[in-house]
Amino acid sequence: ALLNQSLKNFFSTEPASPLEDLFFSIHDVFTILSYCLLLVHPKNQSILYHDASAQDLFQYNSSELSSLPFYQLHDSPWEKVSRQYQLSDYQKRKHFFTQLRKKDGSVFYAEIFLSTLLWKGEICYFILLKNLSEMKTKEEQLFQHEKRYKTLFANISFPLACLEVDWDDNKNIASCRLIECNYTFETMVAMNGKSLMNRPILEILPPFEQLPSPWAEYINKVLLDHENVMFEV
Repeated sequence: ALLNQSLKNFFSTEPASPLEDLFFSIHDVFTILSYCLLLVHPKNQSILYHDASAQDLFQYNSSELSSLPFYQLHDSPWEKVSRQYQLSDYQKRKHFFTQLRKKDGSVFYAEIFLSTLLWKGEICYFILLKNLSEMKTKEEQLFQHEKRYKTLFANISFPLACLEVDWDDNKNIASCRLIECNYTFETMVAMNGKSLMNRPILEILPPFEQLPSPWAEYINKVLLDHENVMFEV
């Protein structure tokens, strides 16, 4: 609830208004959520304020970080950085993703919330920053797992198919469509994979409806009980 209220206050308050009290009131909330808070002068790019989490993230001590221009923390040319952080009269706030650089030269992917803040009589950039490296690593791992699965699925030597089943109100099978299959399945039914997608199974395997009644029972058992079934037809 505190986070929701803080975000509502942050994004609904007029830009360049005195937000010092709000700034500190939401500081702990965003720190808990692993966001770093910085205040940056829009012209000379000096860092007017940073919290301890920003020091930990960028690997600079407090005096080092305070003496650096903000653009030196970026892994992009200054022209691109200046475009990213430019706010117009019509765009008072921004939310975007960029690459930043630590003291040791390593680069990480970051989420940025940007707005303006009247700080000690000057209009400054109010920046919320979050390190997304761990999330990107997990996404890459998930992508690799999916890639291996698809390779296995496509090259396995026996037919494989994924069916999407719809029930009626009485839990009887109303429709059954093919949503994915491997090359061996295509060969078995002598049809191209693209022409098979999302087609009713009866158009692909006409004898389907003539198969023994346990077929429907097996499908229901898989869907309702989440159990694997092996049978012959």
